[in-house]
Amino acid sequence: MMRDERPTQPDPRQGGYFVPSAAPRPEQSQPRVVEGTVIRFMWDEGLVGSPLWDEGGPLPDDATWMRERLGLTEQLAADLRQWGRDVYEVNFLAEISGAEREAQLRRLDSEATTLVARLKDELPSGLTVRHRPMFGATPK
Repeated sequence: MMRDERPTQPDPRQGGYFVPSAAPRPEQSQPRVVEGTVIRFMWDEGLVGSPLWDEGGPLPDDATWMRERLGLTEQLAADLRQWGRDVYEVNFLAEISGAEREAQLRRLDSEATTLVARLKDELPSGLTVRHRPMFGATPK
């Protein structure tokens, strides 16, 4: 049996790090619902979609699901998905130097702060947004 060698990811419950399970999540017969009251905006470098997580893990990156389940506008859903793709590209696809990579990650960190503010405005009451900037010292 091989050990999971994937890099650690931010822990959606604690804001720390964890190695995600290699076991696939079982298919759900019902549409995914938000678990808990906290939505985390995550720097998950391995997903190419929405950076949103709840207590159950990553939330679907489907724009219709985001609109129907979270009350987000089409534009914010599209922007969240694009941000996730941009993070993936900078980390895995772009052939850039260390200094350029850091500059791109700082740009994405700034964009994340803007997206979090928009998310807080659009989410229904009862849901809280948590975000830990990559280059910031305090969780938001």
